Amino acid sequence: FGDALTNLTLLILINTLTGSTAAIATMTILLAVPRVTIGLLGGVYADRWDRKRILLVSDFVRGILVLGFLLVDSVDRLWLLYILAFVQACVGTIDNPARGAILPQVVPTQGLMAANSLNQTGNLLAMVLGGVAAGLLVGLAGGYWPSFALDALTFFISFALVLSVTVAKMERSVKTVPSTLREN
Repeated sequence: FGDALTNLTLLILINTLTGSTAAIATMTILLAVPRVTIGLLGGVYADRWDRKRILLVSDFVRGILVLGFLLVDSVDRLWLLYILAFVQACVGTIDNPARGAILPQVVPTQGLMAANSLNQTGNLLAMVLGGVAAGLLVGLAGGYWPSFALDALTFFISFALVLSVTVAKMERSVKTVPSTLREN
């Protein structure tokens, strides 16, 4: 919800500050590049590092970064908006695979299919509602700060919820090469 809320609000803010499609395109690219580059490694880190710790650090850092958007109120500070958005998107690319990969550690095996389905449905619904909320908040409040404050709040609420979750230890299995494939 918060990502969709903030991403649309960022684009509306840039359009208001600059009126430039190039500036909007730059933000869109900065938000997409981490998914295409760092995102390819996000799953690797989610498998190797403590997933709960990844989520806690990510939620806290992203909440602070989103609050940093409040500092941008003119074209002169557009560079700061770009940097904060890019870093926030980078952190999110490690968070997303960890968030999905932690499900088997917190949900019993018999409920995993339902949990995955609810997770995917919830993500899609949150993306739609986040975009709608961005338009409503910016339009009704006449400013951008409510969207950024609400998104930061969602990260801090997520931090508290993740902190309260008990996560089962990951079992690491060592794969062996079948004897027929070993070199003699």
